[in-house]
Amino acid sequence: MAFKGDTDDIRESPAIDIVRRLLESGATVAAYDPAAIERAREVLPPSDKLHYAASLYEAAKDVDAVLILTDWKEFAEIDLVRLNGAVRFPIVIDGRNLYKPQKMLEHGFTYVSIGRPASYQAQQGKPRSTMCSGHAPAIEKQYQSGRWPEMLNTKVHDMRILVTGVAGFLGSHLADRLLAEGHTVAGVDNLCTGNRENIAHLAAEPRFHFEERDICQPFDPGPVDYVFNFASPASPQEYLRLAIETLSVGSAGVENTLEIAARYGAGYLHASTSECYGDPLQHPQTEDYWGHVNPVGPRSGLRRGQALRRGAGHGLPPLSWRRHAPRAHLQHLRSTLASSDGRVISNLMMQALRGEPLTIMETAARRVASATSTT
Repeated sequence: MAFKGDTDDIRESPAIDIVRRLLESGATVAAYDPAAIERAREVLPPSDKLHYAASLYEAAKDVDAVLILTDWKEFAEIDLVRLNGAVRFPIVIDGRNLYKPQKMLEHGFTYVSIGRPASYQAQQGKPRSTMCSGHAPAIEKQYQSGRWPEMLNTKVHDMRILVTGVAGFLGSHLADRLLAEGHTVAGVDNLCTGNRENIAHLAAEPRFHFEERDICQPFDPGPVDYVFNFASPASPQEYLRLAIETLSVGSAGVENTLEIAARYGAGYLHASTSECYGDPLQHPQTEDYWGHVNPVGPRSGLRRGQALRRGAGHGLPPLSWRRHAPRAHLQHLRSTLASSDGRVISNLMMQALRGEPLTIMETAARRVASATSTT
C-alpha cells in the first residue's frame, strides 16, 4: 500500500489508486503491507469488500490473483510454493518486476510483469504442460471443474503475427505487447533506421523470430494470422536521407505485405502518418480531406509514399486493400515522439537528458509555443 518499500508513506501511492479502482469495479480486495496498513485504513476504511490481512499469505488465501504493488524485500523473498498453495488461481501481476518470469513459470504461476513478455500457464483455456509438476494436478482439477479464470480462456491467444519495422521505436514496443498477450511474433526489419538493441531483450524468447530483410522485395514469412505494417523511415532526418527507400516502402512494401495477408487470410493494419496530408489547410484533418502536398519538396518521398498507402486503402489499383485483404485497416499515428526522430520536442528532451545546450530556433519556438497553448 505504500508508494515504495521501507516506508509507511502512502501519499501519491499507485497502490491506493489501484485498490480504490478495484473496489469501484466490484472486486473484493485483501490487502497487506508490512508498514502502511494503518495509514491505508485512514483513506480506505475496511468494509465487506476490503479486508486488511496480517500477513502476505493470509491476504493471498483463496484469491483469484495476486497484485504486487510495492517493492518490499519481504515480497521479493516470498516462498513461491507456499504462495501457490494459498491462492485459488496461480496468477501474479507484478507491478514492480520483483521476480524472474522463468522462475514463476517453473512454480506454476501465470505471471504478468511490466515491459516483459508474460509467462502464461494456460493456452486456449488449458494449463500448459510446462507447469511445475507439483502444482499441475491442482490446476488441472480447477480447470476441469470450470473454476479456471475466464480471462485465461478468452484473453490468452495463440496467433502468429507478422510485424514489419519490428526493430523501430513503435515496432519493438508492439512486439513486446503482442508477446505479453501470448502471441508468437515474426519480426522483419532491414535496419536502415531500426536498431537491433530495441529487440535484443527478445533474443531468448522462443515465440519471437527476427529476420533482417527489405519488405520491398517479395517474401513469404509463412502462415500468419495478422500483419502489422510499421516499416518506413518516419523522422525528417531519416526520410530526407532515404527518400527513394521511403517512397518504395510506401508502394512495393505495402503491396508485398498485403499479398501476404491475402495469401493466408490474415488481418492487416498499416501504420500511416498525417504526413500524407502534406501542409494541411484543414485542421483537424478528416478522412475525406485530400491534403495539400508539394510533390517535389524535401518531404515528398514520405508524403507521396503515405499517399500511395492511403490511396491503396480506398481501392486504387494496383494496390487495392479490399481486393488483397478484406480485413485491412489504416491508422494515422499523430504526434508520436522518439529519441531520434529529429522533431523539436524530442530534440530538446534528448539534449536535456544528455546535459547539452538546448537548440532553440525562432520558427520552432513559435510552433512549440502554439502547440503548448492549444493542447
